Amino acid sequence: MRSVILAIFILLCAVQLGSAQSRLVIKKRGKIIATYQQGDHLKFKLKGEDFYYNQLVLGFEGELIKFRFYDIHVSEIETIKAFNRKKNAAAVVSAATSRAAIFFFSIDLFNQGIVNGDGFEPSEQTMMITGGLVATSLITKLLAGNKVKIDGRKFTLEML
Repeated sequence: MRSVILAIFILLCAVQLGSAQSRLVIKKRGKIIATYQQGDHLKFKLKGEDFYYNQLVLGFEGELIKFRFYDIHVSEIETIKAFNRKKNAAAVVSAATSRAAIFFFSIDLFNQGIVNGDGFEPSEQTMMITGGLVATSLITKLLAGNKVKIDGRKFTLEML
């Protein structure tokens, strides 16, 4: 019985290793920040054009990305809107300040209403602090961005 289970396990591992698919990666200074595989949507802008394409990746063949009606070489892409990229510092600050604003506002309402017995109305200082946190969150969200300009120095687009 053990030899059958071991044989099935080895066979599954061999099938898993043998069916490796290629994928498209965006690297920032050599570190992978986003990956795209078959079936993912890719929003990109070609060199010399002013608009973005939003296409479903059907597969990869060498350095070509296969879409429904056409194939594009990796070097033809100028900019990618990478919605699934790993978070940068501005995105982390944005998420933290938005959560802090909600937490601070709700704690103050609880404190005013239940502990002090003044009713569930926020104080003026609470509104100012919460407004500052929300403004910080929105500004850092705008700074975080999701466009990646493929220039070959800072950001590179490669097939793995």
